[in-house]
Amino acid sequence: MKDFSEGLVENMMEGILTDDLDGRFTFANAAAAAILGYDSPSELVGMLWTAIVPPDCLAVLAAVNERRSRGLRERYEVDLICKDRRRITVEITGGPRMEGDRQVGTMAVFTDITERKLLEQLLWQTKVVVEHSPVALFRCDAKAHCRMEFVSDNIARSGHTRDEILAGPLALYALVHPEDRQRVADELARRAAAGEDAFQLTFRVQARDGTVIWTESYTEAVRADDGTVAHYQGAWLDITERKALEERLLQAQKMEGIGRLAGGVAHDFNNLLTAISGYANFALETVGEKHPVAADLRGILDAAARAADLTRQLLAFSRKQIFEMKIVDLNDLIRGMGKMLRRLIGEDIDLVVVPGAKPATTRADAAQIEQVLVNLAVNARDAMPDGGTLTIETSNVVLDDAYVRSHPGAVLGDYVLIAVTDTGVGMTEEVKSRIFEPFFTTKEPGKGTGLGLSTVFGIVKQHEGNIYVYSEPGVGTTFKVYLRHAAESAQPLPDQAEEEHLVGGTETVLLAEDDLQVRQMAARILRSLGYTVLEAGNGAEALQIARRQGRRIDLLITDVVMPRMSGRDLAQRVAGICPDVKVLYVSGYMENAIAHNHILDEGTHFLQKPFARRTLARKVREALDA
Repeated sequence: MKDFSEGLVENMMEGILTDDLDGRFTFANAAAAAILGYDSPSELVGMLWTAIVPPDCLAVLAAVNERRSRGLRERYEVDLICKDRRRITVEITGGPRMEGDRQVGTMAVFTDITERKLLEQLLWQTKVVVEHSPVALFRCDAKAHCRMEFVSDNIARSGHTRDEILAGPLALYALVHPEDRQRVADELARRAAAGEDAFQLTFRVQARDGTVIWTESYTEAVRADDGTVAHYQGAWLDITERKALEERLLQAQKMEGIGRLAGGVAHDFNNLLTAISGYANFALETVGEKHPVAADLRGILDAAARAADLTRQLLAFSRKQIFEMKIVDLNDLIRGMGKMLRRLIGEDIDLVVVPGAKPATTRADAAQIEQVLVNLAVNARDAMPDGGTLTIETSNVVLDDAYVRSHPGAVLGDYVLIAVTDTGVGMTEEVKSRIFEPFFTTKEPGKGTGLGLSTVFGIVKQHEGNIYVYSEPGVGTTFKVYLRHAAESAQPLPDQAEEEHLVGGTETVLLAEDDLQVRQMAARILRSLGYTVLEAGNGAEALQIARRQGRRIDLLITDVVMPRMSGRDLAQRVAGICPDVKVLYVSGYMENAIAHNHILDEGTHFLQKPFARRTLARKVREALDA
């Protein structure tokens, strides 16, 4: 019987080790030696447990031995070190070894579970990855309703739990958005009938709370022996964010296309408005204010001015305006606009202007920031048909990591903030998502162009700033405009009142303009102011005139965009002939021809079309006297 038991022990698949009370091995079977990488069991006999247990596991071993000394048997896991220094994980079942009533040591029966532990860890990691990924796994039958047979836990994004789907009547089509169900069913049937075993579908899933989840399904048809489809299985990928990004990209491309069109239309229209306004002014000067047609001429001028405002909005939206950037204190700016804004919004709306305690200085085109405030004030006025309060305030703020993470487009740094708040009707989320789109308006037909807020957006972006809107229906709206803070002191804002007396001169002006009506009108104004005017229809003609005149040209007035030669190129070549010549650029819009990112270089003189006689006179004088 003893020989039988010894043979049984020697032939066991599990390793067996016995030790004495000092923890020294007294016996090892062949399996123990094989598991630990020794050539024979005798190599283990006489060794201590501490020789094969890693230092970081000795505490586990001590605790186990303490319990065994009290006669307890238990099962536990511990790492062991093999002869070749490999580290393995074993599961040990052990207890005290007795001779009569006296404990003489312990016995441990152990199994190598290293591969099992690695597999368990891999399965756990896979489960974590799957359950925290946007991919949900599924399997359903191929009958009429495609009853679900398996789904991974992260299907819970649909608002339904895994157990609920598997236990209840919910099928594949019950999870698909109602508007997409028939299409998905037809597509599955068509693909399967065509013999396709793997295909991709895109559809919407409607969550229990009504949320729409865009889903890309990678589906495989599992066929029975007779070739019919028995099951569908595969993965659902949540592509909601991707679809949102695609929509934003399409929207950006659409707005870019509209911007190009708007810029081109504004350019051509500005030439016409310049001529219309100029010749209407000439006619009014000729007939006098008391003539019967004077009122009609003033009507033409008013209409032209409104049209010019519209083209400025188109240019702001298309980001093709030229900005004359200076250091501006927004506190001074909003104080100076108070009287005008009060007239604009009406008596039934209270205007509260709250300048910041410290200078709110930024590098900006003051006229364009004024345009932003005017447009926001008009928008607020229309949101308060029964009256209310409009508050405009400024402050210095710091945009930190937390703010930047939660506000797309924001950049870390010091900013000045203009906040425009009304107590009006507020906006829904749908309206908020579209308010900066060109031509989008909630007003009645004929009540607005839909360009006001898109103009604001374009101006802010050209200033490398950001604008955000906060609104709820019935609560009101706040627009927050963030512009980069500038440490320099602000320059005095120009006096808005126009001069009563036009100042001319006797200098020689070379006028290069490819639009005949604009050129003739501008030349007529300049000659009436005393200047000698040399007209050129393009760059080549202007160069010929400059060569004939030699150094006797004081000012070059040139359109920026002309056929075959840009205004900048012309100015450089004329400067080679007349080194002291001053330059005044004129255009209805620009495409980096004289500006960097649509911002004028220091010392560059620019006149925006359409222009009035008074503005042309002032700009010419400024350029000549610079």
